[in-house]
Amino acid sequence: MSDNEELKILPGHSAPAAIITASDRSGYIIIANALGLIVVLVAFGLRIHMRIRNRFGSDDVALAVSTVGIAQRLTSVDRRDVLSLNVR
Repeated sequence: MSDNEELKILPGHSAPAAIITASDRSGYIIIANALGLIVVLVAFGLRIHMRIRNRFGSDDVALAVSTVGIAQRLTSVDRRDVLSLNVR
């Protein structure tokens, strides 16, 4: 898809978060962030699984707070902000 083509969205569907073109590759940032969040959530789940029988420490609380903060930040990004990035 070239930069000047109009994206046609079918009824009942929403616009994509980003469109990867020759000059705008912000979609790769979204994909990398999503994969990073998945890795963190899996590690967090494994850590909780290992700590079920043991006490939770302050490091576990810090991990939980930071994970929730990162997830909240990633899900609250305005699509217009992402599309305005110029990644070269």
